[in-house]
Amino acid sequence: MEEAYDLYPVYLDCREKACLVVGGGNVAGRKVQGLLRAGARVCVVSPEAVEPIKGLSGVGRLVWARRPYTDEDLEGVFFVVAASNIKELNQRVAAEARARGILVNTAEGASGGDVFLPVSLAFKNLRVAVSSSGKCPAFAKALADVLGAWLGRGFPLALEVLTALREAHLRSGVGQERFVVEPSLAVTLSELLAQGCTHEARGVLEKAYPQLLHAIPAALGREA
Repeated sequence: MEEAYDLYPVYLDCREKACLVVGGGNVAGRKVQGLLRAGARVCVVSPEAVEPIKGLSGVGRLVWARRPYTDEDLEGVFFVVAASNIKELNQRVAAEARARGILVNTAEGASGGDVFLPVSLAFKNLRVAVSSSGKCPAFAKALADVLGAWLGRGFPLALEVLTALREAHLRSGVGQERFVVEPSLAVTLSELLAQGCTHEARGVLEKAYPQLLHAIPAALGREA
């Protein structure tokens, strides 16, 4: 019996790296948008393409090779997305990419690829990824919508404040203790900041970090 393993969650740095998308439909179009936001150099290989891909090609945001895929398209590629509407082609792309040691995601979800693209929530420096491990992407999307509505209110503000306090902690050089954020503090602070309750938020921080009293007003964007 094959041993079960967990997936290892990572964020992929695609900046200025060559990424290949095989396929030109709506799924491919969504993958392209994500890669461009990540700063990738994108090439789409497909005889036809949806309007968003055509438009991005027209303004030089990506390269569109208007022809069928060949294995030579994998030369020098960092990451591949097999997103055509032909299952056999996606499987071929995935197999060849893996044989060459290239990371690959496929439209077939858990079949063939070794990278699963989660639904990603981004609020400035706060990033949250939700994945069903390729089992049911629609559920991951629904859960991300629920989490996004909650997280987007105060958590990005709390991250900014706590980042400032952590930097003050590191500058202080007091002992070798790590800067710790308790889960209950993260939630309480986020809710207070979302409601604009800066005074109450300051009280919570002063109780949690008495050694950083001098840094709390600046972290909250208020004069001492």
